Amino acid sequence: MTEFVLNLSDRRADLATAGGKGASLSRLAGASLPVPDGFHLTTQAYHLFLAENQLQPAIESILSGADPADPATLEEASHAIREHFLQATIPASIAGAVAQAYARLPGQNPPVAVRSSA
Repeated sequence: MTEFVLNLSDRRADLATAGGKGASLSRLAGASLPVPDGFHLTTQAYHLFLAENQLQPAIESILSGADPADPATLEEASHAIREHFLQATIPASIAGAVAQAYARLPGQNPPVAVRSSA
């Protein structure tokens, strides 16, 4: 079963599923430490995002022209990859899962923070 979102305290939120920060937050919440309500966007969601937008081939093509010994080419590659991500669209299945998870947070229009684990 594909899961794009896990509750913040979900024990399945490990390094492979939610990244290092997500796994740590899950363990803290599971230990009843004060962790704000929230949810993880899983690596499955990220992989679908890449696939739906055909980003992996674009990333590989861009990186093939970068020279690790030349920081300027790495900077150019980074900017080009960023542009591809900015132009990409979030698949409806992921957007729907995020909207549902957000709707389950307590309060009306709760503020949220987004943190990348990678």
